[in-house]
Amino acid sequence: MNQEQQAFKRILWGLVFLIDIRLWGVVDVLPDVFGMLLVLKSLTELQQTAPSFYRAKRFMPVVIVLTGYEFIGPFVAGLMGEQLWLWSAIVQSIAILATNIYLIWLLTSGVREWANGKSLLKLADTAKRRGMFYGAINLFGTIIMLAFSIVSPPIFKALGQPMSFLYVVTTVMIIALFKQAAAIAAENNK
Repeated sequence: MNQEQQAFKRILWGLVFLIDIRLWGVVDVLPDVFGMLLVLKSLTELQQTAPSFYRAKRFMPVVIVLTGYEFIGPFVAGLMGEQLWLWSAIVQSIAILATNIYLIWLLTSGVREWANGKSLLKLADTAKRRGMFYGAINLFGTIIMLAFSIVSPPIFKALGQPMSFLYVVTTVMIIALFKQAAAIAAENNK
């Protein structure tokens, strides 16, 4: 297995950690911060292959701090008042959404640049479309959810599960992109 293939596979597994599976509605079984550490290691290996991978590596400290706080947040919630915890969670959610969209954009742009460098135009196009789709769906979904949280809490609650499902689908599409990139990196090494 060559270095690029390993790095793409590690990013794939790191992105799996972005899918929230919670016990008792609180404890995240796959803490994002651990997945982001896998992505950081991979970006260290890929930073020379595409400028966007280098930019993503430079952005990773922000992602790791936010996902680290997300991991320990439920444990320190009791130290904050309920109102302060609620506002903190809202700000944290918006910040994590923005960093995830930007990180996924950088990662998919890195795949696109890497693919273009190897004349893999179909993969480059797929990377561009999936990055745009991920960002659009997540941004649109969040705006809709925020609007309904203010206007109609019952509709907000009803939309929660479908929007979570849509987030998982878009994340799986990005994971599949890295699986495809890893397979192509393996073929090019033969």
